[in-house]
Amino acid sequence: MSALFSPFTIKDVTLRNRIAIPPMCQYSAIDGLTNDWHLAHYTSLARGGAGLVIVEATGVSPEGRITPGCTGLWNDSQAEGMARIAARIKAAGAVPGIQIGHAGRKASANRPWEGDDHIAEGDPRGWNTIAPSAVAFGANLPKVPTPMSIADIARVKADFVAAATRARDAGFEWLELHFAHGYLAQTFFSVHANVRDDRYGGDAAGRSRFLLETLAAVRDVWPQHLPLTARFGVIEYDGRDEQTLAEAIDLVRAFRQGGLDLLNVSVGFSTPDATIPWGSAFLAPVAERVRREAGLPVASSWGIDQPLVAERVVAEQQMDLVMIGRAHLANPHYPYHAALQLKIAQPSWILPAPYAHWLERYQTQG
Repeated sequence: MSALFSPFTIKDVTLRNRIAIPPMCQYSAIDGLTNDWHLAHYTSLARGGAGLVIVEATGVSPEGRITPGCTGLWNDSQAEGMARIAARIKAAGAVPGIQIGHAGRKASANRPWEGDDHIAEGDPRGWNTIAPSAVAFGANLPKVPTPMSIADIARVKADFVAAATRARDAGFEWLELHFAHGYLAQTFFSVHANVRDDRYGGDAAGRSRFLLETLAAVRDVWPQHLPLTARFGVIEYDGRDEQTLAEAIDLVRAFRQGGLDLLNVSVGFSTPDATIPWGSAFLAPVAERVRREAGLPVASSWGIDQPLVAERVVAEQQMDLVMIGRAHLANPHYPYHAALQLKIAQPSWILPAPYAHWLERYQTQG
């Protein structure tokens, strides 16, 4: 029996298989509002057979967007559009999830295919950025952010709570907090970005405080019977990996005690000077260590597109779920083709009946 195509249950939610589609920004929203592109995109992905579809990084506030084209959940009009998407994902047989976050010092950027850099000063499309400290990311993102006051920290935590509440009411059944990729929460944890000398900086406990407080605040409004998860960069590949990973695992243990149900393991991306060892499933050993030492189910991505690789990392219990993104962009019916390669019985029925029936009926005819 295939490990990849076995069901997976957290709380009251059961995924039909271990294939999850991670958040992949479409940069196609206007004023945070979804449109026909998003509706068709997510419906198509959900019909492909994955167990979980997580809607792209969605800003908890206008300043929290990565680009002007990012989706948002800071008002009820945005929530109405998201509710339609959640309903379409669920109707197609997948569990509807959403990732909410704040881009911090990486906000106010041009879309990747239009520069992938900070919007120029004076351009009316841009806005001021905030972060734990007045430290720029550098490289193509040179804007120096405004250091956050205690009032700013409280406001952003409240924005996460409001967005989580809207996600809940819109019908999402899986929430992922974006604590990774050099965005706001990750920068609080990162020694590259956080040079504060108050209780939100300094040692690992101080640098973890914003993340733990945000998790606790969201936990209070997110339903106890639904999965609450986070994507978090546990390693930077910056020369201090063992220390970062040890501190990150301590924080993940605290996440678990605070009510987190699963961690999506990723890279911090907090410094442009990292040397990342890109390769097939390169994060699998890291995810396995987090899973073992923190006692929490894990998922991960990066280089797991090949079905045999995805099958292996689940079968060997390095991950509980595999986040497969790019392969689904190339082929929204990726799970069907994975099922064919892994010789799953009746692979066509990974897809909806209007597809599966005809694929089965004529499979032996030329």
